[in-house]
Amino acid sequence: MVRRPRDLDSIFGDDGSPIISDTELNEIQISDLKPYPGHGFKLYSDIRMQKMVESINAVGILQPVIAYEQNGELFLLAGYNRVEGCKLAHKETIMAIVKRNLTKVQQVEIINFTNFFQRGTRDFSLSELAKAFRMEYEVLLREKKNNKDDMAGNVVRTYLADMYEMTDSKMQRYLTLSKLIPELLDCLDLGIVKVSVALVFAALDEKQQIKVYECLKEYSGDVSIKTAKEIKKLAMDDSVETIQMTDLTQSKEDSEQDDEGSKMKKESKEFDDTVINKSLEFTQQLLPNWFKEHHIQVSKDPNAYIIDILEKVYQKLPELLLEEQFVN
Repeated sequence: MVRRPRDLDSIFGDDGSPIISDTELNEIQISDLKPYPGHGFKLYSDIRMQKMVESINAVGILQPVIAYEQNGELFLLAGYNRVEGCKLAHKETIMAIVKRNLTKVQQVEIINFTNFFQRGTRDFSLSELAKAFRMEYEVLLREKKNNKDDMAGNVVRTYLADMYEMTDSKMQRYLTLSKLIPELLDCLDLGIVKVSVALVFAALDEKQQIKVYECLKEYSGDVSIKTAKEIKKLAMDDSVETIQMTDLTQSKEDSEQDDEGSKMKKESKEFDDTVINKSLEFTQQLLPNWFKEHHIQVSKDPNAYIIDILEKVYQKLPELLLEEQFVN
């Protein structure tokens, strides 16, 4: 379970429920609520939302939403699904805890904490987590720079990783993924691209990522790291307006054929080397030793002598030298 951030000690109790004062609880018009800028969490699916609407019609809203008032405007921090459920149930008002005088850090941490405290992080998509962690990271980093706060001796990323009970490297991956455009984040959530591939594309700027998305949106196959790097290279080339996956696939096939050809050449070379080595062993060691062991002396080169003998055998008894005799 996610730990409560220290900035929210006066806003939420140890059990994660909000601490409510009489002046903060109000019935407000749903139409007055504005979405919080940068909020990246998605609404419930159709079935889950339908169940919520049924619950609202039966017993109403059991827990008020949380809003932040600034310059006369109300920004919704927590309770997006409850608000949407009320809209679908044709409700015009909703009970809300209206907070004032919150720091930017507290605003963002209320959004993340209310989503993650009870449900953890497993119930959310990769894009939701990436956006949420990025938003919290940026406000904490800004506060750290302004207040010269060393975050209890740790960098902001490490602080967040500890807060959400994950490794520093995993938090870094989420922060990197947050640099993806919405279209590529959708590809990530849908499984069209893997995390390792998405991390390759996250290094590109927005215009380059759009070229990547246009390349991927009609493609249904798996994208390897190698292919992703080829796409990235083309996306960075200003002279390339569009990237065709078919061209990359053909390039991959050509590469595989080249690899196969190289493999065959290597095997052929290895075979030739074996034959040469065995031939050298026969002519330089085995054959001279055989003559020596049988006390045979020849006046010319032993190899030429053997060729003469084979020629005579072939002329008189060719069946002894049929190919089948030497297949194995």
